[in-house]
Amino acid sequence: MEFVKYLQLLPIFFSAILCFIGMRKWRNYEVNRPFDNYSKKSLFAYQMHEKTGCENYKRLGDEFGAASFTGDVSLSSIQRNRILTVADPVRAIQSFKRCKQFISVEETGITLFEWKNKKYKSKGYRDFWKITCFTTYFVSIMLIPIVPSYFALFQPSVMKVISNLPTYKAVLLCTMLVCDALFVGILAGLKGAKIIAAEKLINDNVKARDVILNDIFV
Repeated sequence: MEFVKYLQLLPIFFSAILCFIGMRKWRNYEVNRPFDNYSKKSLFAYQMHEKTGCENYKRLGDEFGAASFTGDVSLSSIQRNRILTVADPVRAIQSFKRCKQFISVEETGITLFEWKNKKYKSKGYRDFWKITCFTTYFVSIMLIPIVPSYFALFQPSVMKVISNLPTYKAVLLCTMLVCDALFVGILAGLKGAKIIAAEKLINDNVKARDVILNDIFV
């Protein structure tokens, strides 16, 4: 009888595995989609330039080539080109793609990256959000083992109600609660990590300024 109960959980188990695999494939597709899209357009533009000799196609190829790395077509041509002037463009581009919701690219001056929201210019404001985000992350993760332990030790009536549920319902309930805690924790942790990445990218402007100033005075 017990074997039959556990056998009923197999569809849920396999569904969870398939869902996880599907999410991973979807995530990889979404991450690489802008690069694949813009790089193909860049290549096609270069091919058109070779066939026609039209310089506009070469310029279009350059623009799509830069956009394939930044993953953002909302940037102007000047902004994309300025990102490529930093001392370490690979690191800067990866950081920009990660935290572009917090920073903007300046078109003029020797400062390259700046905070989109003026409130984030305050270190105290950023520290508040980093502490809040990482506290939420750790609390959410810790709640996963703590809550069941608390109910088992101090609220046996709740555990009795759960144990009286059909096996698949109990598993679904526990799975939903764990996923909710993970979802909140991961979102909070990602926001805190993005703020840190944006801080580092803006602080690394010293390198970008050095390169730009060298270009000016050469």
